[in-house]
Amino acid sequence: MDGRRAVAWLHRRAGFGLHPEELDAAAARGPAAELDRLLAPPEPPADDDWDDARLSFDPQDRDARRYAIHRWLDLMVGSTRPLVDRMAWLWHGHLVSALDKVRIARLMVDQVRLLRRAGLGSFPDLLSAVAIDPAMLIYLDGRESTGRAPNENFARELMELFTLGVGQYVEADVRAGAAALTGWRLRPRQGRVALDPARHDDAPQRYLGVEGVHDLAGVVSALAAHPALPPFVSGAVAAELLGRSDRAAVAPLADAFTAGGRRIDALVRAALEAGLAGRSGPVVLGPVPWLVTAQRVTGAVLEPAASPRSSPPWTRRV
Repeated sequence: MDGRRAVAWLHRRAGFGLHPEELDAAAARGPAAELDRLLAPPEPPADDDWDDARLSFDPQDRDARRYAIHRWLDLMVGSTRPLVDRMAWLWHGHLVSALDKVRIARLMVDQVRLLRRAGLGSFPDLLSAVAIDPAMLIYLDGRESTGRAPNENFARELMELFTLGVGQYVEADVRAGAAALTGWRLRPRQGRVALDPARHDDAPQRYLGVEGVHDLAGVVSALAAHPALPPFVSGAVAAELLGRSDRAAVAPLADAFTAGGRRIDALVRAALEAGLAGRSGPVVLGPVPWLVTAQRVTGAVLEPAASPRSSPPWTRRV
């Protein structure tokens, strides 16, 4: 593809598209320079448009939940670090939790902040942080997991959905992982998390073939060393950014991910370079990326309806 089309493709996949005037400037810089710009670490840190004073810890506060969602949409539309926000959206869907169960606006926003900070760094570090993130502890019941009564929800999803995939573990691994991850207490109205030794099972476990695993660090270390992790995580990124998840597309990305120390930016760079070389397929955007892209490209402004109960949730002003 020619330079302008390549730059347009890059910003659609690694961000949310560009307004025509922005596209002219980006095309003049060229695809290689734009890829470097997208992957450059944020200096200063990426903007955060949420007002904590409006983010209640009250699970009954519907206005806070609506505000959290609307501001996130606005943040993505106006993002000056589009790859940071594109990857935060990707991890929000992959390392999944949701407001309908968590209910506390501040905790969900703090999780998005985590994904924005860490979404292009070390995957094991991201996994460690998400495992004890307050919203995740609520969503997959980790706060209820004790040495006497381990809850297996998170331990199972951690392997099946987040890191390894079906068929890469056995039920004994679920039980061992659940035991090693017990004891995390949460004060949801303060967003504070701490390990309570009295509620933690510190007995050494055999987990994914590794002996002596007894805590979060051991679980993440065993997962990071597992041969199924690089292709599984690379497949998720390839499907999102390249529109492909076949072995021919995923294998070189998994190699780049491994060679890069399981850093996400190394994986993303390899995926986007493959796309610029013509090795991508079509992507069907979900509703949120489609809406955000439409706004960025056209300049349309969407505002909350005056009465959400009686009107559509958005009105359009062009």
